[in-house]
Amino acid sequence: MTQANRTYKLAALVAAIVELSDDAIFIAGVDGVIQSWNPGSVALLGYTVEQAVGHHASMLLRPGREEALQGFLKHVRTGEKVRDVESVFVRHDGSLVEVRISVAPLADANGEFVAFLAIFRDLSERNRQEAALRARETSYQKLVETAHEGIWMVDVDDRSTFVNQHMADLLGYSVEEMLGRSPSDFYFSEAGRLERDQHRIRSLEGIKESRDVVYRRRDGEPLWAVVATTPILGDGKRIEGTLAMVSDITARVKAEESLRASERLFRSLFNESPAGQILSSSDRKIVAVNRAFCEMTGYTEAEILQSGWDAITPADDQAGIFAAFERLWSGEVNTMQIERRYRRKDGSWLWGHVGVARVADDLGRARYVIDQVQDISDRKQAQQALEHQALHDALTGLPNRVLARDRLDQAILLARRQQTRVALLIIDLDHFKEVNDTFGHQAGDQLLRQVGERFMAELRETDTVARLGGDEFAIVLLAADADAAGVVAAKLLAALERPFVVEGQALDVGASIGIAVYPDHSDTADSMLRRADIAMYVAKRSRRTHAIYTRDHDEPGDSRLALMAQLRQAINEGGLMLHYQPIARLRDGRVERLEALVRWQRPGHGLVPPSDFITFAEQTGLIQPLTQWVLQSALTQCAEWNRGGQPVGVAVNISMRNLLDPQLTEIVAQILRETKARPEWLTLEITESTIMAESQRTLETLQKLRALDVRLSIDDFGTGYSSLAYLHRLPVHEMKIDKSFINGLIGDTTSGAIVRAAVDLGHKLKLAVVAEGIEDAATWQRARTDKIDYGQGYFLARPVPAAEVTAWLTAPPSPARAAA
Repeated sequence: MTQANRTYKLAALVAAIVELSDDAIFIAGVDGVIQSWNPGSVALLGYTVEQAVGHHASMLLRPGREEALQGFLKHVRTGEKVRDVESVFVRHDGSLVEVRISVAPLADANGEFVAFLAIFRDLSERNRQEAALRARETSYQKLVETAHEGIWMVDVDDRSTFVNQHMADLLGYSVEEMLGRSPSDFYFSEAGRLERDQHRIRSLEGIKESRDVVYRRRDGEPLWAVVATTPILGDGKRIEGTLAMVSDITARVKAEESLRASERLFRSLFNESPAGQILSSSDRKIVAVNRAFCEMTGYTEAEILQSGWDAITPADDQAGIFAAFERLWSGEVNTMQIERRYRRKDGSWLWGHVGVARVADDLGRARYVIDQVQDISDRKQAQQALEHQALHDALTGLPNRVLARDRLDQAILLARRQQTRVALLIIDLDHFKEVNDTFGHQAGDQLLRQVGERFMAELRETDTVARLGGDEFAIVLLAADADAAGVVAAKLLAALERPFVVEGQALDVGASIGIAVYPDHSDTADSMLRRADIAMYVAKRSRRTHAIYTRDHDEPGDSRLALMAQLRQAINEGGLMLHYQPIARLRDGRVERLEALVRWQRPGHGLVPPSDFITFAEQTGLIQPLTQWVLQSALTQCAEWNRGGQPVGVAVNISMRNLLDPQLTEIVAQILRETKARPEWLTLEITESTIMAESQRTLETLQKLRALDVRLSIDDFGTGYSSLAYLHRLPVHEMKIDKSFINGLIGDTTSGAIVRAAVDLGHKLKLAVVAEGIEDAATWQRARTDKIDYGQGYFLARPVPAAEVTAWLTAPPSPARAAA
């Protein structure tokens, strides 16, 4: 830029300041004639522009001061400056005002001084004006230095002429290190520098642009930035350089890259996951499924996307699915764990354990839901089979005692609402023991199955036929009174009159039937079962085909009361005895403990097994003294074995009535003290159905028993109900798999799957697993292969009296024990 141009620029700048400044400013030629009069001068002195411009500046002075002005003009012509001179000016109205004046000469392009610029202000406003000026200057400086953007100016030669501190900080240099250098020196790549060359050309053509740039920081790291450039215009609109505003977007770029990496990872995990994946949008549409889910269901992804949920779920299930989605989309929950079924392309069911989670945007709004599906079809089938076994008799396939009681409960509730009646029939086959003794248990089993089938054929679909155990059946009749029940009883007895053909033999079977009716005889399921059972004993005693319960049946002299008296006498006077059956470790055959099984030497009936009187003892309240006798006898014998060098424990069965006895824990503790037996020698076995019947009260009693250090075992596992959901809460040490499953371990694939599932479940819950009912070497070996911990059954030993157990324990290992 030439000196003339710089002078012209200065003159233009001064003219702009004169016009825009709030201060009183005027410009006068070296001859003293006013050339410019700004608004500040108008405000301070009262002269309008027309009244001032073109007039001699002497009009502002008091009379007699003209010579001073001429001397001043002489100095101005030499370029001399005057600063902060105090003087007195005359206002238009003739009043005087004291001012502080500064004067600067103005030169033309040739360097000759042709005018002067005077800035003056009322001294009374001086402090305010100076403070305001300083504030503005400070603000301008702070604006530049504290700007969130980097500010960078370059000239037409691409040299940096100004860099603010923030720009220097962004790149890690000092301002001084950046001045005079080209911005290209700070670019990260050669490609970026080539792109900037094109940008410079456009900028010098007056084009404004905004673009992304990657700089290289001093430490070598990249700095991503948005650079907005605008040309700097000089005289005559000529471009003299470029001004750039630089915004750091490194954090945003890294976040976006991280998001893209996360999306790539998500896409990879989604597509390659061995678990099925379903991605659904908030409008309930499936937007993606992965390969694993397609393989699970047999559909292609296109088929599922086209048909949506209708393809893979039944309509009845969709309401539940969408209700779960709403909970997720609303933010009520973030994740869910559920079991859900899907329909395969071939029409079969896929059961999945599904982890459901919502996928939210940056504002926390749920946009998608993702389902992660683990195929549990095999486990579900095994569980359903297990639950079916838990509620049905393994021999006949009929509902068992647990399910029969539940259906009786439901029937009573329905009858109460509808004000109708429910009839319960208890049926006991006559002389069934003789069939077993004469033709064998296999023939007896065939007979029981045929009896169940005949009963089913005579009843309505709404009625229930159940096998309670042994040769005892139960019938639940909806909307039936005593008369209707009597008619059904006659039909059932007539159905039994036709001979049964079992293994080529024609067998005649009769039955005794007891009937109780809700609400005539009872209003609870347990009471109806007891009273129908009483009526059945009355029918059997009186040799009638059936009897309807009446209160007279509870009078003294009834055979049940006589039976109760006999059993009580047996408990008190030594009419009971214990047989013991060993429980051994499968890996080496070592006997850990022996299960104590009570026998009753009933006068006139011989040795009666527990299945024939335990239920009766529970119904009559004799179960508590009976259990105490068994505990006392078994622990006394156990202590004797241990003192004699045989380190074995004993297992005792505990009934529902015992568990509901609040004194049970104290009774057990007292017997342990009296017999001087250690608590860990005692295992209390509780059937699964017993535990589930009164779960909360049972749990409290079990916790107290465990606190005594007594071992707790779940007996007949697989015959209870809903224990899979409750098992993990029980303070037990082991589980005994019911023999109905162990019997089918070799030839029945379903039983095998159930056993393996039960073993896996038990071990995951840190429970020992016992297989009861092992009858042969093959089953023993298979139980070992399936990682069952303990075994019990006839293959090892039958239940025998204590004297024989002592000899058995001290004898050399038997073939069964050696097989272990």
